[in-house]
Amino acid sequence: MGIDLDTIHTLTFALSCMLAAIAGAALLSIIPASPFMGLQPLYKSWFVVILVGLGNIEATIIGGFMVGLIEMLASYNFGAGFQDVISLSIIILVLLFKPSGLFGKKLKV
Repeated sequence: MGIDLDTIHTLTFALSCMLAAIAGAALLSIIPASPFMGLQPLYKSWFVVILVGLGNIEATIIGGFMVGLIEMLASYNFGAGFQDVISLSIIILVLLFKPSGLFGKKLKV
């Protein structure tokens, strides 16, 4: 009786590999194939995680829109070369003044 953990671990690993392969195939239409082709989306996802706070699933949608809006405005106002500079500057400011993220909660230890 119960759940076979070995089977669940295998299925979870297979599902995550399948989703990573689909994401990589989707990136091929935007970015030429190279060993470093996924770094740009990876950095953007880390920007979102740092901005909203670790473990805050609901706020990641809002954070994703915020990062997209910030980078779009930076590209429009300062040029495409400054997208990541502005994003990184905002992330540094968030880490300095609110280390738990914009939507994070302070944990009691």
